[in-house]
Amino acid sequence: SRAKEAIARKDWEAARQSLQEVQKSDRRNPEAVELLQLVRQEFQRQQRSVQIGQLRSQAQNAIADEKFEEALECVDQALRLDPDDSGLVALSQTIKTQIERERKLSEALRQGYAALYAGDLGEAGLAVKAAIEIDEKHTEARALEGLIENELAERERRIQYQGLLEEARQEISSRNFLSALNHLQKAKVINPADTN
Repeated sequence: SRAKEAIARKDWEAARQSLQEVQKSDRRNPEAVELLQLVRQEFQRQQRSVQIGQLRSQAQNAIADEKFEEALECVDQALRLDPDDSGLVALSQTIKTQIERERKLSEALRQGYAALYAGDLGEAGLAVKAAIEIDEKHTEARALEGLIENELAERERRIQYQGLLEEARQEISSRNFLSALNHLQKAKVINPADTN
């Protein structure tokens, strides 16, 4: 009777203790064996539920720290305990999507840096644009974008500078010294440190 009352209250530990007392006196009591089986199943279900809750919490913390692989491992462990939990299935899919997003972002940044160091600013620009489309606030992508813009501006400045020097040389060859001096003054504004 005490075991049945504890089961009704869902006090599984009290029910287990009462049923174990019954079994001390009557080991083969069919009702006690059946109820003990039920209590053990409920106890396991509760433990599983607690474990799933802990794993879900660990996954949420890992997501907050942007440790998506760790979060996915926690969710996968929880899904092994309860494969039918729709919330866990949805969370797993969200994490997988985030991992794929991070992979694409990382690949775009890798391509951007490789192209920048190879001197292919057009390819670097396309790669950084792809990275920013994935995450417009990503600080590394924005920093790479700034590097590319600076390199483009520097390249343009060098081209302009070299053009002015070439025009000055042509003017000197044509003995148009005043025009040559004008080109050299413009070049000096672009690059005052150059002794040419």
